[in-house]
Amino acid sequence: MTYPSITIEYDSAPDALTVARAEKLVPPEFIPAWGWYQSMEGKRIPRLPMGSSAPEGIPIKLAAQRGIHTPGESSISGGWRNGKKYGTWLLDYQMQSTEEGRERQWDQNTPLMNCLGDGVPVGVLVGQPGGGYVVFGLAFVERFNRETGMFTLHGPANRASDVDQRYCAMPIPELTGIEQQQLEELRKLSFDDTDERVKAFVQQVKRERQAQFSKAVFAAYQDKCAISGTSVHKVLQAAHIDDYRGRRSQIVQNGVLLRADLHLLYDANLLSIRPNDLGIELADVPGMQEYEQVLGENPRLRVPLDEKLWPDEKLLEVHYKRFLLGNRAA
Repeated sequence: MTYPSITIEYDSAPDALTVARAEKLVPPEFIPAWGWYQSMEGKRIPRLPMGSSAPEGIPIKLAAQRGIHTPGESSISGGWRNGKKYGTWLLDYQMQSTEEGRERQWDQNTPLMNCLGDGVPVGVLVGQPGGGYVVFGLAFVERFNRETGMFTLHGPANRASDVDQRYCAMPIPELTGIEQQQLEELRKLSFDDTDERVKAFVQQVKRERQAQFSKAVFAAYQDKCAISGTSVHKVLQAAHIDDYRGRRSQIVQNGVLLRADLHLLYDANLLSIRPNDLGIELADVPGMQEYEQVLGENPRLRVPLDEKLWPDEKLLEVHYKRFLLGNRAA
């Protein structure tokens, strides 16, 4: 069995993702469309908001039957900013590919990559069993994993998330007093958080926090994979249960020590941990039979000796729901 150790990821360039910042980047027709998604957060609708079911007063089309919808050129009065088209998100999404499994030349994925690079939120609607859709609202495209072909969305994005810096890579409350002062001085000299000096500073702080997180997770799990029991240090990785920006991301309770291949499966929603009993579930997809044999019957997560360091049940639930949704879609 091989242990993949390199995961190529593309992270969102801006370190402070806010709706207010994104509104300065997009055509004005996007603003009322985003307003509709925010006002409809959590509500169920019988049909996609298009055609005769489209809400009144919205200047652009909100959705389409295909997975990604980009408003047409003719509906954008001022043209596209820097020639970039920003797509509207519809469903939990994996990179588009041909029927043969070969990657397309970003023809369908370019809108999401643009949103990822520029920090522009997308609208999320999720189909429900028995029909209809739930409007999840707006979400930021935070990451693209080249190895798994998965885009990571994080929402909801709204005025409240702007205020509490929910999607900042390093929210002010997580910085030390000296770090806050350093960041403030850099921001005074910068246009926005895409400035290279601000980015370099935030990335350095993130690396330091990640190193602390990794060391703490290795210690909590006594240098052993929490699923397989493997103790070969070079193939072990400190995995985030729910990999998101902002508060509580770099705490031991949001981490679990995994062998590299199991970490990859976890991030790809092909493996998950049941929050109620810590049982391990595998996706019912071709190729997973090998892992069923390796893990045996009724595999269960091995937890740290210190109960205070056990995985956070609510964070496990977030990933488990995403795992179930992805497997229903498959």
